[in-house]
Amino acid sequence: MTVDFPCKYASSGCGVSLRYMQKPEHEETCEFRPYSCPCPGASCKWQGSLDQVMPHLMTAHKSITNLQVGVGALLGASQDCETCTTSETKRTLELQVRVLKIALKIRKLRVAC
Repeated sequence: MTVDFPCKYASSGCGVSLRYMQKPEHEETCEFRPYSCPCPGASCKWQGSLDQVMPHLMTAHKSITNLQVGVGALLGASQDCETCTTSETKRTLELQVRVLKIALKIRKLRVAC
C-alpha cells in the first residue's frame, strides 16, 4: 500500500499528492508556492502568488516595468544618426542603451527564477 501526501501548498490551490520522498522536489518548484519580488535589489520583501507578481511590479516598481519602453525608444533614437548632433551625445545614448539592456537581462533572469 502506498501513502501519498498533499503538497504543502494545497491551501493555495495545488492539487498534487506525492510520496513522501517526492514532496521536497515538487514543493521547491510548485507553481502555487510563494514567489519573492523579482525586482533587482534586495530591498523589496514582497511575497505572493505567481499571478500577483506582475501586478506587484506594475504598482511597486513602475520604473523597472517601463524599462522595455525605454529601451525601445533609446534603440530607435540611437539608430537614427540625424538625432545625434555630436559624437558625445551619441556615446551617451549608446551607453544608456547598454545600461538598460543589462537591467532588462537582470529583470528577465530574476523573473525566471
